[in-house]
Amino acid sequence: AFIEDVISLAIVVTSGCSSFSISISFCGFAHGFLVMSDEAVFTYKVDNVYSPQSEASILYNDPALGIKWPIEENNVVMSDKDLKAQLLKDAVLFD
Repeated sequence: AFIEDVISLAIVVTSGCSSFSISISFCGFAHGFLVMSDEAVFTYKVDNVYSPQSEASILYNDPALGIKWPIEENNVVMSDKDLKAQLLKDAVLFD
């Protein structure tokens, strides 16, 4: 299945302490995260100049993804961009 193939290619490295982790996403891969603390810093290291026209969002709770997020729907806080996200089946595809 598609989502299992994507997950099998994702690499996540955790340092062993609760305040630091590294997530590596390959070019063209969707990625997402959930912050369960009051504060978090998320920094991107990219391979090219920022290109907003190359961004797209997939709805985090799309049933096709099958992700069981450990948070109640009414407690989710999302960015304006993510509030406009689409289902995976309707997502913009890039070459």
